[in-house]
Amino acid sequence: MARILVGTSEGLHELVGAGAPKVQRIGWDDSPASVTSLARSGTEVLGVVGRHEIWRTSGGREWSHVVTLGNLEVRCLAATDAGVLVDMAGAHFARLAAGAGLRFPGRGIVLG
Repeated sequence: MARILVGTSEGLHELVGAGAPKVQRIGWDDSPASVTSLARSGTEVLGVVGRHEIWRTSGGREWSHVVTLGNLEVRCLAATDAGVLVDMAGAHFARLAAGAGLRFPGRGIVLG
């Protein structure tokens, strides 16, 4: 059965079966944070939480923190053959490198 995830201003929702969607929260304790972008890369799903954090899951229900970008606002994620690209405010972009955080092309900067 396909897994359908929907990011909203009130968190992450998983559509399961008929009726109201089941709500799954990631990246926070009590109050919901927005999930503004989702991208699938192989068996992983990555999500932008609260516009400044990236979280991931490998198909299960558990999510893990990847990186917090502080003052850079993440706009969207895109899974490509070159890896996961991260688009940020101010016309910045980076590539999410496995185990190495974010790489900013041409700048020699690595975060995470």
